[in-house]
Amino acid sequence: MLFEPGGDDFYGVIRAAALRRVRPMDSYHHADRTFVAEIALHGRFHQVPELMYFRRDHPTRAERANPSKRSRCVNLDPRRAGPLHPTPRLLAEYVWGFASAIRRAPLSPADRRACYRHLAAWLTSRVRPGAGERVEDRAPVDPALLTVSVDALVAGREGRRA
Repeated sequence: MLFEPGGDDFYGVIRAAALRRVRPMDSYHHADRTFVAEIALHGRFHQVPELMYFRRDHPTRAERANPSKRSRCVNLDPRRAGPLHPTPRLLAEYVWGFASAIRRAPLSPADRRACYRHLAAWLTSRVRPGAGERVEDRAPVDPALLTVSVDALVAGREGRRA
């Protein structure tokens, strides 16, 4: 989960019992990823390839309308606009969110150590130049090479035109 661009796992249906076991989603940079990671650490996780669970991408989507990490956080929580919430703090909260999720999860000591090692490997991989770039900020790619029909992915939509 750490090494993938992800983010779609957050959209969908989550059992109330699972939500009661994890910390509510916060408003720091990529808080949705730490939220989903914590849910995944508590048990099995299923993705349902239904149209209504896919992320909708459009020019006014929050990720695109708010180009900086700080502006995206302020969009989620206007209290983040003050001087006490600079970008380094928001990034530190993101990393701390993963560490806290590992600490709270019902894991064996060996699994907990493995998770912390994985988190450390991810952190060191972020040091490389360009490693922290957003998918949206990358150079444009020919859409014909990336286009995937939802009809090809969602059961029951075979033969429909996109």
